[in-house]
Amino acid sequence: MIDFLLKEEFTNANVKIEVSAKDLHSFATSLIKEAILEGKKQKEEVPEEYLTRDEASKILKVSLPTLWHWNNKGILKPYRIGNKIRYKKSEIDSCLISINKD
Repeated sequence: MIDFLLKEEFTNANVKIEVSAKDLHSFATSLIKEAILEGKKQKEEVPEEYLTRDEASKILKVSLPTLWHWNNKGILKPYRIGNKIRYKKSEIDSCLISINKD
């Protein structure tokens, strides 16, 4: 029913639509569900980016020894890939948010 309003000849028309609260709630719920599903799809499609110790320390603006202490305290979780240490970019971003809240 709304499709006809989207046609070009109706774009400048004054149209009044009456909707019941129940229908509006149902429509809003369906939009929210679609948005959640779309968000999950996008999250699954983005591969996790791993950063080196140097990259992580530069982003966080801390020294390598501080980064090591944060690893030991559980503030950051290092990932061993082969004989290299890496950090998830998403976890670095979360750490930045929590630092800025304090």
